[in-house]
Parts: sequence; structure tokens; C-alpha cells
Amino acid sequence: MDCQAVQNLILGLPDPRELSPTLRAHVLECQACSAWAKQAARLESLLAQLPVPPAPSEKKEAMLEELTSSGPVITRVPTVRPDHTGVWLDAAGRVLRKNTAYIGGLAAAILLVIGIYWLWPNKQTPPVAEATQDHPLLKNLVAHDIALARASTPAKRFEILGGMADDLAVETRGMARIASADELKRMAGWYQKVVNEGIIQQAKDEANRHMMTDAEKKNVFGALAAKLETDANEAERMMAESPQEAQPALKRMAETAREGHKTLRTLFASLASWVGDQAPSPPPAPLTADDRIRLLKANGQLIDNLVNQSIELSRAGDSENRAIACRKTAQLLAAAAEVAATKQEAERVAVLTRLFHKVVRDGLIPTLGDWKRGVPPESPSALRLAALRNEVPNDVINLKSAIPTSGAVGENPNVRDALAQLDELTDKLMTKE
Repeated sequence: MDCQAVQNLILGLPDPRELSPTLRAHVLECQACSAWAKQAARLESLLAQLPVPPAPSEKKEAMLEELTSSGPVITRVPTVRPDHTGVWLDAAGRVLRKNTAYIGGLAAAILLVIGIYWLWPNKQTPPVAEATQDHPLLKNLVAHDIALARASTPAKRFEILGGMADDLAVETRGMARIASADELKRMAGWYQKVVNEGIIQQAKDEANRHMMTDAEKKNVFGALAAKLETDANEAERMMAESPQEAQPALKRMAETAREGHKTLRTLFASLASWVGDQAPSPPPAPLTADDRIRLLKANGQLIDNLVNQSIELSRAGDSENRAIACRKTAQLLAAAAEVAATKQEAERVAVLTRLFHKVVRDGLIPTLGDWKRGVPPESPSALRLAALRNEVPNDVINLKSAIPTSGAVGENPNVRDALAQLDELTDKLMTKE
């Protein structure tokens, strides 16, 4: 017998692991047929391990009898819809009955293996990792809002606003080569709002109110003027290296910084000396260009609102107004987290919930404490404080109830960790005296 005939006979055996003496003699002398026989035996063993319910013994004889009848050659394997897993065996049986003259027991086994693999209802698909939702700019802005809620002096508030402007300037320059013209325009608008409505407008108010000493003014506004001059120079330098569509936003930022620098110099010209520039903020954590664009699109509206809240916080002159403004910041983050939960964006839910937790724990709760220490009991302000203290725990409870505890969101370990932080926050708010 030639090798082709031997291999066909092996295929036709009910169990290719049990060779006849004639086939065994050929296999022992032929390397190619020996490999063929080993592969056939291995496939048969794999088939035996599949979790298929055993059929009655008489069914095997009936199938083997059908396999001896003639029929057409296989032209194609019929497609069975994956969600109809209950009919896979019938489909495989029809194929075998129509093609029995050309395939043996092992060929039938191979078809069954393939069918079972693709149609088995418990087959697992590898999980797809969710893209990062950790946005350095968003985290920095939230940190600035917390700091503004805790800032009790104008000098400290100006310092925080300067840091916020610096973060926005660095991020805008870093996006100049990859963001669209509209996205860069939006970012330059954030920078302009912080400089004009935050730093410059409040510097003008300070020139009339005289709440800072000359030494504080020299240190604070000298540093801010130097920062703005650096921002202007860096934006103009970046214009020479960036695409044409980035030019208007960079120019707008440079003009904003240049005009702010000039205004500060004019307002406080009587201060003879100015301090040098402070060290720039560290660059954001490294992200791919695609991630930076995606996160900017995802968080753009939230950052719009946070910048506005930062201006409100910087203008809050007492702990009562700072607490009210800080709660608004927390509510913005809670609302964004709830939207992410409805969209099943687990990682985004975790990031926003943790930021909410941080604002309430590090910003709102301490500011409520400042407010309580600064008002007499039974005063109108004390009554407003009591009302707000009763409302804040509901903000935490409402956010937690909006986050699923099962499914893709609820089973995410980062979401579970964030929910545990909310539980700790609720306990702290309930026991706060």
C-alpha cells in the first residue's frame, strides 16, 4: 500500500488509536505515516475530552451504518448562527449524512470539534482593556479648586490662579501639534478666562481694597508678571514650530499673557523690585497623542465648568461662600460620573468618583469646619451652615446610588474601590460634629 491509501484508511477507522497489524507495520517503517497516525490519535483523544453528554450505545452503530452509505462530496460547511447553540448537533449530523462516502469516523470527529468550539455557549472572549481615563489636566484643575476652597488669603488665591494658568499654558502648547483648531481655541479660551477674570480683574480689585501688604504684593504679583511674560514668550516660540491651524490659538494666548503682564506692571508700578520667575509646573504625565485628544474631547465641557468654578472660588471672600462654591465643584464631578455610569464607562466612573471624593474630603469638609468656627450659634449664617451640612451627605448617597454594583461598571475593581471611598466619606459626614 502507498502512503495515501494508508492515511485514508487511518481516517476511516472508528478509533485511529487502534491500528490493524497491517497498518501498524507500515506506520512503523514510514516516518510520514507515523506522524499522520500520531496526529490522528491526538485529535481522537481531544475529542474524547470534550464535555459532550454520552449518547446511548445503539446510536453509535446507527451512525456508523449511515456513514457507509454514499453521498455527494462536501462543497461547503453550512453556517450556524452563534446564538442558536442548541441546534449545533443537528447541523453537524446533516453534514455527515450527506458526505459519508468520503469521510470516516475521524473526519466526523474533526467537524464536531470545530462545531463545538465555535458554538459552545460558555466560550470565553478575551476582555478588552478600557482606554485610560486618567486625565492629568482634569486632576490638576480639581486640585486647584480644592486649594482655592481652603485659601483664606488673597495672596494664596493669586498663587493658586497662577498655577492654574501655568497648567493650561503648558497643556495648550503641548497640544499645538496634535489638536484641531477648534480644540486649541477652546483651550486658549480657558487660559484667557483664568488670566483676565481670575488674575487681572482681582488684581485690579486688590489695587483698590489694599488687603495685601506691599511685601505680599511684590512677591505675588512679581511672580505672576514673570509667569505671564514667560507664557507669552513660549507661545510665540511655539507659533514658529506649529501647524498653521494652531497659530490663532497660540497668538491669542500670547496676547493674553502679554497684556496681563503689562497690566500688572502698571497697577503696581510703585513696587520697586520684582521677584524672578518661579519654577514651572511639572509637565503632565506622559500620554499618547491619541489619548490626549480623546481625553480633551471627553472632558472639555467639564473643564469649561471647572474653570468657571475656579473663578467663583477665587472671588469667594469668606468660608461660607467658599463652601457653597466648593460644593458646586463636587456636584459637577458627580453629575459627570453619573453620565459615565449610564454609558457603562467603568474607568471614567472610577476617576470622576475619586475626584468627587477628594473635593469633598479635602475641600468641602474642612471649609465647612472653618465656616462653623467663624459664626456664632443660632445666627442666620449658622442656620445656613446646618442646612448645607445636612444636604452634603445626600450628594454622596445620590452619586453612589447612580453607580451600578454589578455588570461591567459594578464589577470593575477601580469602581469598587471608589465606592468604598464614598462609604468612608458618608461615615465621616454623618459623624462630623
